[in-house]
Parts: sequence; C-alpha cells; structure tokens
Amino acid sequence: MWCSSVKIILSLKKYVRTTSYHEYYSYQHRYHHKDPTLEHQHTGTPGMREFQLESLFKHHCYYAAGCRHVAYTCICASGMNGAVLHYGHAAAPNTRKITSEDMCLFDMGAEYHRYASDITCSFPASGKFTEDQKAVYVHNHFHFFHIQSLELQ
Repeated sequence: MWCSSVKIILSLKKYVRTTSYHEYYSYQHRYHHKDPTLEHQHTGTPGMREFQLESLFKHHCYYAAGCRHVAYTCICASGMNGAVLHYGHAAAPNTRKITSEDMCLFDMGAEYHRYASDITCSFPASGKFTEDQKAVYVHNHFHFFHIQSLELQ
C-alpha cells in the first residue's frame, strides 16, 4: 500500500508547476532568444564547421546566462547530416564544413537548475531559401501546425 501511494505522489509531482519552475522557464526563455548561434541564420554560416556553431551556443549559455551545462548532446547538423538521427554524438561530432547550399538543423538546449530547455530550428546556411528548400520547409510547417491544431481539439 505504501509503495503504490509513493508511486501516485511521484507521478503527480511532475504535473505540479512550482514558482521556481516558472522563474527558471522564464530565465531560460529570455536568454535562449538572444542566442548568437541562432543569429547566424541572418549573417550566414558557410565556411564554418558545425562544431564552431555548437561552441558559440555553449559559450553563450555559460557566459551570458550562467548555464554551466547543456541539457543534452548538441545536434548541429548541416547538409545530409540533418537526416541522421541523433547526429552530433561522440561517433559523429559535428565536424562537417558548412556550405552555402546547405540547410542547417540545430537541436540544442541549456540546463539551468535542473531545468532543461530545448531549441530546435532549421534554416538555410546562405540566409536565403532556394525554391526546393522553401517548398520542403513550408510543407513541413503546414503539417506541423495542422497536427498541433488537431491535438488541441
């Protein structure tokens, strides 16, 4: 009986949002939206290596936001690497040189007081979509938002 009560309490605990949770969430949100890695979407990244953009993200998290750790292994993929599930781990360490024709896929997040944030974005390295890139991007976003609207009903 005691064991089942503990299980119920622990399972319900994850749904209770404390004041500190909301403070941490707000803190993470403020700093992640000022992330210099994401600013490369506008300045372009061709010629850089994937790990250099990962490094900028990690530096910003610690230097500007005081987050000493990332929440999980950063995925900073370009070109065909964006199609590799969980790219960026020790066996595939974000080493590719980014070209102007590439699409970049970033999935990174910082950890702050055990709260893990998550930023996922994709963008053209050149700063401008080709017609093919634009078609795929728009198609995927349409379906994503359509699925989200169905889940809310």
